[in-house]
Amino acid sequence: MAAAATIGRNVRALRLDAKLSIEALATVSGLEITNIQMIECAEKRFIDLDEMNIICSALGCKMSEIIDGV
Repeated sequence: MAAAATIGRNVRALRLDAKLSIEALATVSGLEITNIQMIECAEKRFIDLDEMNIICSALGCKMSEIIDGV
C-alpha cells in the first residue's frame, strides 16, 4: 500500500504542477477519470507499465518521477 500511496501522491503532484484537472488528464491520456482518481487515492494497488507510460506521456515526465518523486 505504501508504494501505491507514493505513486498516487506523485501523480497528483505532477498533475497539479502541469495545471491539469483530473478530467483534463483523462482526456489527454485516454484513461478513465475513475482510474486516475483510484491511482491518486491509492485505491488501485496495481498499475501496469502501459498505464504508467501513458500517464508519463500525458504529464511529460519520466517514470522515475512517478515512482520516486525525483
